[in-house]
Amino acid sequence: MDRRRLKKKKYLKIRTAAEVYDLNPRTLRLWCLRGEIDGATKVGKHWLIPVETLERIFEMGIPEWHRRLRKVRSMVYRRHSTVQV
Repeated sequence: MDRRRLKKKKYLKIRTAAEVYDLNPRTLRLWCLRGEIDGATKVGKHWLIPVETLERIFEMGIPEWHRRLRKVRSMVYRRHSTVQV
């Protein structure tokens, strides 16, 4: 399946998304488990990933997307890690 035919689909399984976007399925699975992909839902044993989200990630570029994600995560972590005595 090529990226032009994706416009008809709304969601992709991990294996299909990995083939289309040339990623390791394990990487996508980890991103889904961590909640890093917006709109990814688990139905039974399968993860369904929105095509729009994947397109947005690849338009931005994976390194830039991960930098932004790490920045947001670190801000949230710092906010919740303050210890009050």
